Amino acid sequence: MTTVAKVDLHSHWFSPKIKQYLLSKQTGIRFTEKNGKIFLDRQKVDALPQLFELGPQWFDIDLRLDHLKQNQVVHQLLSWPTTLKIDSNIDVSESRYISRLYNNDLGKLLSLYPSQFSALSYLSTSDIGFATDELKRGHEELDFIGGVLPVGAFSSYASAQHFTDLFKTANELSSHIYLHTGSAHDTVQQQVKSSDLLGTPAQIQILNTSYVFTSAVFTLLFTDFLDAYPDVTVQIAMLGGSGISALLIEQMLQKQQRYPLPEQYQQRLNQITFDTGAAGDGIHAIEAMRHIFGIERLVFGTDYAPQPSVNTVIQHIENTDLTQNEKQQLYFDTPARLLQQKGIHVPTLQLENA
Repeated sequence: MTTVAKVDLHSHWFSPKIKQYLLSKQTGIRFTEKNGKIFLDRQKVDALPQLFELGPQWFDIDLRLDHLKQNQVVHQLLSWPTTLKIDSNIDVSESRYISRLYNNDLGKLLSLYPSQFSALSYLSTSDIGFATDELKRGHEELDFIGGVLPVGAFSSYASAQHFTDLFKTANELSSHIYLHTGSAHDTVQQQVKSSDLLGTPAQIQILNTSYVFTSAVFTLLFTDFLDAYPDVTVQIAMLGGSGISALLIEQMLQKQQRYPLPEQYQQRLNQITFDTGAAGDGIHAIEAMRHIFGIERLVFGTDYAPQPSVNTVIQHIENTDLTQNEKQQLYFDTPARLLQQKGIHVPTLQLENA
C-alpha cells in the first residue's frame, strides 16, 4: 500500500438535518428506514434500484475520518451527490429549502474539521438566481471554495447558457465549480440526453453517462463558454466520461487539418481538471488521460460514500503505468495546489513510511 499523502477531491456526505428531513417525508423522493438500514426511495427503477441503500459512511463522520486516516487521505473535498438526481426531481421551493439546509450543515462541519475537509455549495438547478446567491454565501460566510452542479447542465452550449450569471459571480469569487454525474432540472433546456438507445437499463446508463460527460467536455473546450470566466476552475468527475473524451480528442490532435483546434484550446484545458472517482477509476482510462491531457490535469477522487472504501481506486492507480512521481502529482501535488489557490492549506507532502 502506498504511503503517499492523498487529497481526495471527489466525495459525498448527507448531513444530519438532510437525513432528518428526508426521513420525515411521506411522499416523493425521500429516505426510508427498514431493519435498521436507510434507503433513498428514488421513486423509479432504472440502472439503480428504486430503494438505494445508504450505508453508514454516508452519515458517520468518525467512521469517515478513521477510514481516511487508514488510507493516508489527509484532506477531502465534500459535495452534494448530484448522481442521485434529488434536485432534478423536486420542485423549486423544496430545492431551495434543501440547498440552504445542507449548506448550513456543511458549514458547521467545516468549522469543526477545517484541516480535514473543504466543501462545495449545493446549487439548485431549478432556481439559478438562488443558486448564485448560495454560491456567494458559501464563499463569504461558510468558507466554501465553490459549488457542485450536474454535468448534464453543460452537455450543450445552449444548456450552459442558463448558468452565465452564476459563472459571472463564480469568476468574481475565483470559484471551483465541480461538474458531477447527473442532469439539471428540466427547466434547464437542451440538455443532451440519449434515453432512446437500445440495451438494458445498465447499458443505457453507462452509454448515456459517458455521452453526457463527453458532451460537457466538448462544450467547455470547443465553445467560448469558459472564455469570459478565466478565474473559474472546473473539475469534471469520472475522467470526463470514463476517459472517452480523451480518446476522441486524440483523434482531433492527430488530424488537426480535419479537426482544427480553437486558438483558446490550451487556455481552456488549463482551467479544467478530471478526477478518478466513480467510473473514472479504470486503469487504462487513467493512463489514456495522462497521455493525452497530461498528468497535471488529473486529480485524485474516490467517490467515497456511494463507494464504502477509497481502496479500490487507490489499487487501480497503483496498477497503472504511472511513474512514482506522476502518482505523487495525482494523489497530492495537483489537488493540494488547486486547494491552495482557493485558500485551503493541507498537510505534508509525504507521510513517513509505516
